[in-house]
Amino acid sequence: MSYVSIESNAPRHERRDGFYVLIDEQQTRADVVLARPPTNCLTPRQFAELRLTFERLDRHPGVRVIVLRAEYNPLLDFANAEVETEISSVSPARLIWDINAPLRCSKPVVAATRGHWFGTGFALALACDLRIVTETTQYGFPVRENNFPGGTFGWSQALQIVGSGRMREMLMRSRLVSGVQAFEWGIATDFVVDSDLEEMTDATVRELLDASPSVQSTVKQILNDLGEGFRPIGTDSPDP
Repeated sequence: MSYVSIESNAPRHERRDGFYVLIDEQQTRADVVLARPPTNCLTPRQFAELRLTFERLDRHPGVRVIVLRAEYNPLLDFANAEVETEISSVSPARLIWDINAPLRCSKPVVAATRGHWFGTGFALALACDLRIVTETTQYGFPVRENNFPGGTFGWSQALQIVGSGRMREMLMRSRLVSGVQAFEWGIATDFVVDSDLEEMTDATVRELLDASPSVQSTVKQILNDLGEGFRPIGTDSPDP
């Protein structure tokens, strides 16, 4: 198992891009690891690169399952002035398109989430097929003091999962959802103690690898077409 870059001529580990990719050739598994210290708050440019990475991994013949995880426990949405300036210059439709890249991926995507996944981080986790949480996990769309939440990214997915009442509570009371609550509300597919997160992730990947790739791809396509009753914003290209 080794760190690799999607581009053959790129550095092995580009921390400036906000993440790195780990491929296990034997397990046909790729890990996309967010690594932008101190809080993994990605810029729109980095989300665009993340989208390109998911698209390339989706075409990679040696990858069947993708895992999304993060270094530096918290993944926060509160951006500094520089990031907010970049966000304001980007079309919301484009950013939503980039965040929803795991949703459009034909291969299974598992989010192994510990710590805080807020705002765009929560939206990114919601774009994955399966979410594993621990007692350290917190999800939410926290409202900044005297300000509107930072975008509506992920709202449609969360609304479909938790329902109108709980969604209103999350937004209007700025409520954070713990790992246990995420599992009880159906946001997360599995809950484990924090020390078992990697083991549970590995077991989930093995289970997915036992299934037919063509069946999994077909299931994802049908669910995306049907939208499980809705069609999330960002599944249609923002380009004309």
